[in-house]
Amino acid sequence: MQQGEWETTAEHFEKFKEYALYYRDKFKLYSWEMHFAHETNGTPLAQTQSWYLSRLCEIRLGPIWYEEPTDGRLKFAARHEILELLLGPLTGIASSRFTSQDEIDAADHEAIRLIENLLDEAGI
Repeated sequence: MQQGEWETTAEHFEKFKEYALYYRDKFKLYSWEMHFAHETNGTPLAQTQSWYLSRLCEIRLGPIWYEEPTDGRLKFAARHEILELLLGPLTGIASSRFTSQDEIDAADHEAIRLIENLLDEAGI
């Protein structure tokens, strides 16, 4: 490891996973089969790879960070990755070559309903 790099530990990984599941529950993203890994494909912090048609995803915590992996940063990273899933259907459809307007509208409204439910629970 070089100066200015921090190694994430098994404890960091468990905390990251705990936060990700917390946000999954908040957004009620129960249609996704989630897998977690303590590795990335060369990118720092964290990443999510998803397959929206099968609703399968892998959420990864990077083993090397370029900032200290504090509790707050782990929570922020986990929330960010869950928000990637929230938009996963839109991203998947947008990248599809033969997407219909009905598919785009359905994915758009799925994200809106999830956000509406969260806002209703918060009384906003």
